[in-house]
Amino acid sequence: MPLNEIEQPDVQEWVSELTPGRRWNTVRTIYSPFRISMNATIKQKPPLLTASPCVGVELPKPKRRTRKRQLSGTDEEVLSRRPGPGGDVVGGHLHERYARALRFHRRTGLRPGELAGMHADQLDFERKEVTVSNVYIASRAVIRPYPKDEEDRVIPLLDEAIEAAREALAGRDLTAGCGIPYSDGSKCNSVLVFLSPRGAVVSPANYKGVLRRACQKANIPHLVSPYAVRRGFATWAKDRGVDPFTIQVIMGHSRLDQTADYVQFTEAARLQFLAAMKDPMNLRAMGPNDDLGANPGAETAGTTLDSAANGGHSTTA
Repeated sequence: MPLNEIEQPDVQEWVSELTPGRRWNTVRTIYSPFRISMNATIKQKPPLLTASPCVGVELPKPKRRTRKRQLSGTDEEVLSRRPGPGGDVVGGHLHERYARALRFHRRTGLRPGELAGMHADQLDFERKEVTVSNVYIASRAVIRPYPKDEEDRVIPLLDEAIEAAREALAGRDLTAGCGIPYSDGSKCNSVLVFLSPRGAVVSPANYKGVLRRACQKANIPHLVSPYAVRRGFATWAKDRGVDPFTIQVIMGHSRLDQTADYVQFTEAARLQFLAAMKDPMNLRAMGPNDDLGANPGAETAGTTLDSAANGGHSTTA
């Protein structure tokens, strides 16, 4: 079509046809070269056009990003608690096998497929570490013997993660094989660490469904997913003072900005900032499962308890 025959309504109609089924930024990416070309015809000497048909064209507006949820320590405690018969305690009703998987997951930050495909021979309890290699590929129902970045990584294990894995493996023949084919045809001589209540693989889709149903039963307003657990690990590690490069390596990210997308701003981070900047802050008692900052003592560093107010507030010393 000759350039001088393209009119603004034609461009608007084209953009409107592009919009359905596409993200707002995709439409803008497609439209941008055309707009640049039209502007170039005006700047050219002598100009090919005296006006751009792109003037006044309405593009889809950027959508505000919703805040991604993370699974906190409090959420984990509620989800893992099971009410006794006839009891009125609110709990997530997670089966003990899923509760163990969740406990391990939040303390390692694994991808859902890495958690599902983890075998017993990947664990080294003496060195307190796990080699992340096998991944369960749900779309093909196979084990892929390498992670997303195609390079194994070794990550440390907290005591609670070791405890969860030991409980999951107790009384089982660890050399029985997992019964799932490998994508490269190799033979398996180990077992999956975590299994569903029926003894099947903890597939990411089923795991997600279980977590969401547990949230509904436990009256947790935000439905968590396996990636919310992964974000919970990254945020917890950051609040405990682990440097971002270590978190990046543990999570298997190739770039630091990927890791930054997983970290949430929490109350512990706020208190840590106030303590670092030497601002007075309120003190409160914290339970064993609360997410603390880099240095739990930092919350009281440089402060004195106001005994007249029963220790409820602090003042700068």
